[in-house]
Amino acid sequence: RECAECQSCSLWPLYEKKFAEKVQIFSEDHVLIGKKTENVFRYRASYSKREKARFLSHIDLNSIIQRGMRRAGIPVKHSKGFHPKMMISYLPALPLGMEGKAELLEFKSQYLFEEKEFVSKINEFLPSGVKFLGLRRLEDFETSLNKEIKAMVYSVDLNNEEMKNALEAICKEMNLSSSDSKIVKKLVDDFLKDSKDSFIDRIRVDRKTEKLFITLKYTFQKGIRPHEIVEGIFRIKNPVFHMAREKILLEKNHLN
Repeated sequence: RECAECQSCSLWPLYEKKFAEKVQIFSEDHVLIGKKTENVFRYRASYSKREKARFLSHIDLNSIIQRGMRRAGIPVKHSKGFHPKMMISYLPALPLGMEGKAELLEFKSQYLFEEKEFVSKINEFLPSGVKFLGLRRLEDFETSLNKEIKAMVYSVDLNNEEMKNALEAICKEMNLSSSDSKIVKKLVDDFLKDSKDSFIDRIRVDRKTEKLFITLKYTFQKGIRPHEIVEGIFRIKNPVFHMAREKILLEKNHLN
């Protein structure tokens, strides 16, 4: 005999329970911006993660962005199944403590958005340090974000007190003058000779901004991480707190 035939326990009412309404993923009444269409569009948005927000983990940041979209009434297409999730694609995670000045994400929606309205509305519901900068609707022929990335540019502030102390210690050890403008270039050249990592595209010093810029090729394979390069050059631990991901080089602007 089947369990449901007995009906002697308190489980049998569950078999007869009926739901008048289906569970809704997103309420149409809460849509605050955009114009609904019959098509599904892909959007690419840029945003920054700075100041205290640099201490947000990748998972926490994703939750904050999705919560901000829900509160702002921005309808995003969800996946199907028992646990529907917003269809959003992110960049590879930033190390905890590193700023992101021009991060990118992609999402899908049946609604047409205007850039200014989208950016203004979602920024109302985001914490300090997380700010959306722009939005662009992608054409059908454009490839996905992860397939279009060619390289990522990172920077480290050489005017930071810890970086200055590290340089002075190295100069003292090598009997060099810390005021020598070529000392950083020498350290970079020495590191590249020893490293020979194929994922390093370029390392250069910008005297105008007093920053060291590191360009790493994008790959799905595990390669050297930007803060490991800074550790190797300046012999300091945890330099990630003095670093930022400046921008993402896509296939169409990789040569810029």
